Amino acid sequence: MLPPNLLDVAKVIFVARNPMDCCVSFYHHERLVPKQGFCGTFDQYAELFRNGRNPTGDYFYHLKARGRQAAVGAEKVYVIVVLCCRAVGTGAITPT
Repeated sequence: MLPPNLLDVAKVIFVARNPMDCCVSFYHHERLVPKQGFCGTFDQYAELFRNGRNPTGDYFYHLKARGRQAAVGAEKVYVIVVLCCRAVGTGAITPT
């Protein structure tokens, strides 16, 4: 958890990943870490992910909440959206 006064004391870089990319990554993480306990298929996990019921939490709620923070502290929040991880290079973080 981040401190509630984060935007008062720091600047923030928020990186948002493509939801499908996150779903696949989280699925593999859940399958590889025994303590996570997920043992279903990818289709089952994707359904949980879409409905915000996956073990890692509701990704879409997270995006909305961070978007609200970015709107409030626009001068202190830099948002980067990564749509395709294979194509990301150093130029991806250069403002246009």
